[in-house]
Amino acid sequence: MGWAIALHGGASDIPLSLLLERREPQEATLRRCLEIGVDALKAGRSPLDVVKLVVRIMSAVVYLREIPYCTC
Repeated sequence: MGWAIALHGGASDIPLSLLLERREPQEATLRRCLEIGVDALKAGRSPLDVVKLVVRIMSAVVYLREIPYCTC
């Protein structure tokens, strides 16, 4: 059986109405976290370790925590 990975930025969305200079870094960070998760799974790390790794990275990113209602 293979694996799949899903990633979201918290309890809210990143609205398209958000200024581009604020939206792009958030989207880029989520894409990078997804890449890190995929790479870790490909390297054979356990799913739980991958979740903890990605959550730790997302928690450290200040502008993701600034999204309204974000639970990061």
